[in-house]
Amino acid sequence: MNLLTESGREMFLSASTVILLNAVVFFLLGLESLLDLEADRKVGYFFLSISLAVIITTFGVVWWGSS
Repeated sequence: MNLLTESGREMFLSASTVILLNAVVFFLLGLESLLDLEADRKVGYFFLSISLAVIITTFGVVWWGSS
């Protein structure tokens, strides 16, 4: 959901913010799976690797787009 000001800048939730929030949720799910003794550790490693890849690429795209 984007609310634009008169200059065209985004005020509320940009796409990169939503992507980063989703990546944080995936990271927490992976961390919870790794800490749970009865859960399969492969699931935790999967969620952690996906979330870290999303966070790194999102920051890279935002940084590259701003320069």
